[in-house]
Amino acid sequence: GYVVGGVNRFNGKLNPGEYYLFKTDSLFNWEWLKKFGQTTTSYPQMYFLEQPGEGYFFACFRSDTPIVVSGHSSAYSGYHHIGFMDTGFNIVKDTIFSIILAQYGTSNYYWKSQGVVRGIAFSHNGNFVVADAIGYNGANIMQLDSNLHLIWRRWLAYYPIWEERPYKMRAAHDGGYLIVGMTMVVGAGGWFVKTDTLGCALPNCADTLYHIGIETVERGRQEVFVYPNPTRDYLTIRTKDNSTLPPGTLLIFNMQGSLQK
Repeated sequence: GYVVGGVNRFNGKLNPGEYYLFKTDSLFNWEWLKKFGQTTTSYPQMYFLEQPGEGYFFACFRSDTPIVVSGHSSAYSGYHHIGFMDTGFNIVKDTIFSIILAQYGTSNYYWKSQGVVRGIAFSHNGNFVVADAIGYNGANIMQLDSNLHLIWRRWLAYYPIWEERPYKMRAAHDGGYLIVGMTMVVGAGGWFVKTDTLGCALPNCADTLYHIGIETVERGRQEVFVYPNPTRDYLTIRTKDNSTLPPGTLLIFNMQGSLQK
């Protein structure tokens, strides 16, 4: 038979919908329907990872409880919902949480990991890893054990701009993770990053992504363009108005994250 999932939107686009799964037999005869709480996403953000013969780890974006923004105005704040389902897709154990990553500006606003899931995969040590998007501000990767305890988490961002959006994540053959995404920085385009088994993209877990296209770096009011990136033989560095580059240090890393001398 078949299991199909999605998000209903019967209450209108701006109101929360519900995750659902329904099961049919091989002739598409209806068998059952299950719902899994509210979400404000406009498309499914629930990922499954099969543990053969036992069930499924799952991770999704939930937003059930509204918060007051100002006066009587309210909005829905998202959070992670991660757990394990049996072979009949019944939740056996689960946990909900959000992670505050950093404060921005002078107000009480924070970059948060809220559960906009972009991938789930088994780790080399038998645990599992979830990747999610932090708005336009980076990829959050975290490893959990089978009891849903957080082991580690990493924030991959193009420091200091933090305008990245991951789209897909899967395990690599050597125990690391492959992630692809795009940047909201004009001219930089898409990116691909390979992490190690601890979710680090570069030595010491530096906040860095490899961009495909043109890299834009702001130095004060001066924009510096670096391309192509990655490159094999030649690298062009120029300013927007072809003025003289300010004093500084240029560090070049290879695709394995080693500093080139």
